[in-house]
Amino acid sequence: MSSKFIVSNRVHDPPRDFTSVPACTYIDSSGQEFIDMETHQMDIDARDAAYRQEVHNRLVRQQSDPAQKAELKALLAEFNHFDNFGFDVDIYKRPWIIKKRIPNDPRPIRRSFTSCYDFKAIVVRKIERDKTTEWIYVSFRIPNKPSGAFWLEKGDFSPKTLLKKFMAAGGQIHYTEDSKRWADLLAAFISSILNTESPYLLPPVGWYQLEDGRWLYTPQMKDTLATSLLDTTDLEKLPLALVRILGIIKTRISDKFEGIHRFFALLDNDVSTSTRMTVDDIPKHFNQMLDQHGPDVLLSVYGDNPGIAATVGNYRSATNFATLLTRTMTEPRFPLCLIVSTNGITELQQKHCLFLPHEESHTAALPLAEIFSKLCALVEHNPDAFERIVERSYITALGSLDEECAFRNEIALLNVSSVVLCWALKLLKQPDLAQTAHEVCQAYINNCLSEWDSSLDCNAKEILRRVLYFAQEAGDIRLLRYGEVDSSYDPDRDIVQKGGDFLLKGSLLKYLICEYAQGYSASAIISNLQSEHLLSEFSTAKKIRIDNGTYVDARLLTLKRSCLTEHEDSD
Repeated sequence: MSSKFIVSNRVHDPPRDFTSVPACTYIDSSGQEFIDMETHQMDIDARDAAYRQEVHNRLVRQQSDPAQKAELKALLAEFNHFDNFGFDVDIYKRPWIIKKRIPNDPRPIRRSFTSCYDFKAIVVRKIERDKTTEWIYVSFRIPNKPSGAFWLEKGDFSPKTLLKKFMAAGGQIHYTEDSKRWADLLAAFISSILNTESPYLLPPVGWYQLEDGRWLYTPQMKDTLATSLLDTTDLEKLPLALVRILGIIKTRISDKFEGIHRFFALLDNDVSTSTRMTVDDIPKHFNQMLDQHGPDVLLSVYGDNPGIAATVGNYRSATNFATLLTRTMTEPRFPLCLIVSTNGITELQQKHCLFLPHEESHTAALPLAEIFSKLCALVEHNPDAFERIVERSYITALGSLDEECAFRNEIALLNVSSVVLCWALKLLKQPDLAQTAHEVCQAYINNCLSEWDSSLDCNAKEILRRVLYFAQEAGDIRLLRYGEVDSSYDPDRDIVQKGGDFLLKGSLLKYLICEYAQGYSASAIISNLQSEHLLSEFSTAKKIRIDNGTYVDARLLTLKRSCLTEHEDSD
């Protein structure tokens, strides 16, 4: 015979280390091993049924004798116990249990425990954002039904869990009288075919670097690069195209995103999404939605609604914005987030977002859909060229901007996206379109910088109000009236109100803006206040009179009180 029966080392309890069960053996293609076994099995089953019926009848007749009843139950349990068992698979790939009543039984009992067939089980190592986990993947075929499959974390492998997963996936078990016994046998069979020597490596969605240095892109299982979150017509718009390319290459150049503290944003009339994920959601549910959409290339989230904030407050939106920012900054594989604003731009959106200007240029001529579908292959096949153009364009963009620019990193990333778009067009043999795309993209990026600078200028007074308010709430500063200054006065902490002006050190003002308006340029805000004649251009020597009649000399800036009159705590 081409195969032999393998007896497990189990005596009474199933082995808990199922990987120790010997590998499954197969009969030859002609099926010679099981000639006349069906007839023999029918005889065995008939005798077994008669014996069980006899035991049952004796139990019924002798219910009044507990001792004999217990003895008969033990005998019946021993009869049905698989003291020596093994597994085999027939020519139809259907598993069978082989049961021996005595060692070296020449005529063992052969029983099928499931109608499912063609079982496969492998160990899969899933590489996720910041950890690697091992899973068991089991697949099988069901007669006259679609195939079944399920995942089970290797550390949770147990007969009970395995049987539950198997049944939930559409699996079928012939016997249900003793679920524990059949769960044990199913677990032993799966263990016998489980390939533990060559685990399958499942890299995370996005870009992943192999041990040999090569980069591979793993798309979403449900789709490749087409996202269900954005309408396909939106992808023809230049702002969405640039952000989309950044989303695709984010996990390939994750180090370039480390300095990002704000999200790109668009108004709802510039983009339509099918998801209703919103920062106004309950934080627990919002986190669940983030995990669900974690493999997405681009994560579209609706901004906070002022109407909801007026009803329930802004705790939810503030918490969810903080969660988005934390996960973006701490998880390199977190998708690029795009905020979609509706019902007006709120204070939270101004704080956390950079709104991409509406684009009027005609970009429908650019083959953006083709670029999205082929970009990853182009990067995989030209890794050195890709890295060169990204590094060169990123450094060039940073060098062209002042170090105090509040949008330095974001502009550099948009420039990288533009260069990658033009590079892809050249590789697709469309140099004329590449030149057109370069001109359109550069004009748009310059427009972004201008719009964001203007937005910063318009909000300089409001930013300063918030900075002073939060600093006072945190106890980092004190606001003192000139006649109330005492010996505890510290120019590195205190701001003195004298008439219609506030007197403070320039170093203190710059520190407060950097601390409480992160992402904004302190120099840009100070320059804007000075251009509007709200802040003196130079520090001048001042004498601050103390209540005991002495004076403290300090070089201080003068800030007009009118800059803060709209703030409720300006006094």
